[in-house]
Amino acid sequence: KMRMLGHFQDALQPQIDAVRIYEQHLAPEHGDLLEAHHQLAELYVLRFQPHQAEPHARRALLGRRSLLGPEAEHTLA
Repeated sequence: KMRMLGHFQDALQPQIDAVRIYEQHLAPEHGDLLEAHHQLAELYVLRFQPHQAEPHARRALLGRRSLLGPEAEHTLA
């Protein structure tokens, strides 16, 4: 992953593209789509852009709560 190497600027656009592609081809509650939103939120946080991160973090959290239940590890906030 580019973000693990510190290439936050280079990683952002491919992650945005991944979210768009997943949204076109996967169900709204699909785990890969939710993970893509989560990763995009992380990139925005690492770039000190919390306002851009929040909708993606919320989407991942709410989708995982719906999919896994409120007590699952990935849904505890």
